Formats: sequence, structure tokens, C-alpha cells
Amino acid sequence: MYNKLKVTYPNNFARFKCIGGECEDTCCQGWDIEIDKDTFDEYLKVQDQKMKAMLSDNIKKNNYCTSDDLDYGIIKLNEDKKCPFLDKCNYCSIYTAIGEEYLSNICTQFPRILNKINNEYEISLDVSCLEAAKIMLQSEDKISFNSSEQLFEKYIINDEYNTNSKKYKKSPIKYLKEIRALSMEIMQDRNYQLSERFYILGDFIKTLEEKIEEDYKLAHSFIKDYEREKIAQKYKKNNMDYIFQIIFFKSIIEFSNIREQAISDDFKKYTDEVLDGFNINDVDNCGNDEETYMSIFQEYNKNFIKKYEYIFENYLVNYMYNNLFPFTESDDMLEGYIMLVVRYSFIRFYLVGRYISSRQESSENIIKLISLFARDIEHDKTYMSEIYDYIEKNQYDNMNFANKLL
Repeated sequence: MYNKLKVTYPNNFARFKCIGGECEDTCCQGWDIEIDKDTFDEYLKVQDQKMKAMLSDNIKKNNYCTSDDLDYGIIKLNEDKKCPFLDKCNYCSIYTAIGEEYLSNICTQFPRILNKINNEYEISLDVSCLEAAKIMLQSEDKISFNSSEQLFEKYIINDEYNTNSKKYKKSPIKYLKEIRALSMEIMQDRNYQLSERFYILGDFIKTLEEKIEEDYKLAHSFIKDYEREKIAQKYKKNNMDYIFQIIFFKSIIEFSNIREQAISDDFKKYTDEVLDGFNINDVDNCGNDEETYMSIFQEYNKNFIKKYEYIFENYLVNYMYNNLFPFTESDDMLEGYIMLVVRYSFIRFYLVGRYISSRQESSENIIKLISLFARDIEHDKTYMSEIYDYIEKNQYDNMNFANKLL
């Protein structure tokens, strides 16, 4: 049975189509693959004896189920951490043998992300899928949004807010759509360089928090009348901040054990290349190469961040839309902003580290790195929570820290 929903989506959303076994990556490896209860029950009725035996051997009830619509059951991955239903050509044997209707909610929907704000549905693509990343990130045009009615047989709501609820009466969440809309508009303002846009966005979030603390009724007029021109003029870049970034992200890689815990071999290889590129033996030993590192960051910014600024802009806007910025981590807007900056700066750190050795860059390489980052880091909630715990522990949860990462 199909449900007709009116949804808002990015202008290039409709271009996505899963290419299955032709994809150079697979979404069926490394992650837990969960089965909703309706699909789980349908598997019990399958008549195809070969598939029935495979389903019985490889699917079990999830002892840690959080929702019948999401993770009632779970697929047991094989020794390579791959879905056992992938055939030799990386196609889904469930789809091939018994039909698309037997795919779970997650397998049907991924990489689409569906949210609901009040009574309105929003959908976009998760760039952890490389094919989705290519579609969402490679256009030099700004992301815009359209609305239409679409049919859904199976779907999962990733996140949901009723901003009209009484519990949000004195909360910034009441203004979620307005805050996010202006935040994305700032991030797409090409009158300013990307670091300037971040700086403006940080001022907007910080000042809005102050206004709401003073009197939550001031929020609406502040958002509506916010002026960014004078704020941009205050931004100044200190090149020594690049040294801080190297030390910070190398510490993050080490204490989170990202190299060993990464899902994909590509991301492990990239991590090795980054660490070799910066050639730092320990966290405190980079003083001898300060001038070199600062020069390389400046060179990369000038030659590639500026040239491919639209890729990073698209990544950030899509992320903000999908994850209901600035409430991406919690109800704390400043935390959401800081972690957005961390994501961008982390990606740039990897790109610069690899560039040191190769001295080459391309839009394809940047898009693949962003996709790998989304897959290996963003999708692991442990990483992101550990990173913010580290930030809090070191008293970095402030605007001064965020500015050092720009």
C-alpha cells in the first residue's frame, strides 16, 4: 500500500538512482543492517526454499530494538562485515529472488533521509552513499528546494519536531525552520569566502542564544532583521591556527582510534596518508615545520578551497537540511555550530594531509573524501560524541575554538 506525502526536497534530489553492483562502494558492508517488524514477519512466510533457508540462517531478532518500524530484527554480517545477501556482483539476492517489496524499510529508503517538521515532510540524500554525494555536491549551482506529492510504500522518519508544541514555547526549537533557513542562506552567500560565512554564522547563532536568554520573544525579529555585512568585516585569519588544527585533529585520530575502527579500507589508507603527509611523530612535535605547514594550508586554500568552494557549500547546506541545524547534536545551538565547523575542518585536514604527498587535487577526490568521512565518521555516533566530549573536557566549547578551526 502506497502513501502519498507532500515533501520538500533539493532540486537535484530526483536525479538519484541506485546503481547497485556498478557502484564502486557498497552500503551493505560495515554498518548494522536492521529489519523492521513488518518485513521480518514477511520473511517468515517466504515460500522460496533456498531464500527461506538463507533468511533463517542470517536474520535474528534484535535484543536492543528501539522501534518496530526500524530495528526489530538485524542481519548477521559475514566475516568481511558484508551483508550475506550480497551476490558476487554486489547485487542484493533478496531483491533478485523474491522482489523489491521484501526489502526492509532501511534498505528501501537509504540513502534518502526523511524528516518531519510539524505536518511537513522533508527529504534529501545522505552523502555517505558515493552516488548520492556526486549528485548532491558536484553542481556549481546553489542547492534550491522544490515541493511535490510523492508515493512511498515504505519509509522511516529520521527526525521529527512539532515546533508548535507547548514544550518549545520558550525554546529556540520553536524557530527551527527560520533559524535553519537563515543559516543555509548565510552558508550560500557567495559574496563571502567560506571561512567568512562560518564566522558570520557563528555570530548569528551566538547572538541569537543571547537574545533568547534575555527574552525569547526577541528571537523572531532578530532572525528576520539579522545583518551580516558588518560582522564579516571583523573576521581575521591567524595562520598559526593551522598548527593548532594539526595538533587537535591528530589528537582526535589517536584517542578515538579512528585508524583501526574505520569501516572502509579506503578511509584507513587515507588516514595513513594524512599522518605520513604531516609527518608528526607525537602530538606536541610540529614546531620545526610550522612555516611549511602554514604555507601548505595557504596554498591549498588558495588553489582548491576557493576553486571548489561550491562542493563544500553543498555538503554543508545538505548536512544542515538533513540534520535540522543547529539542533544536530542536541538542543544546544552552539554545540550544533561547533560540530559543523569541526566536520568541515576535519575534512580539510584530511585533504591537506593527502595533498602534501600527492600535490594533486580534483573535484572527484574531494567528493569521495567527503563521502568516506560521512560514512566512517558521521555515521558512527560514538566518534562524534567522543569528539565533543574531548572538546568539552579541554574547554574548547566556545567561539574562540570554533574560529581557530576556520
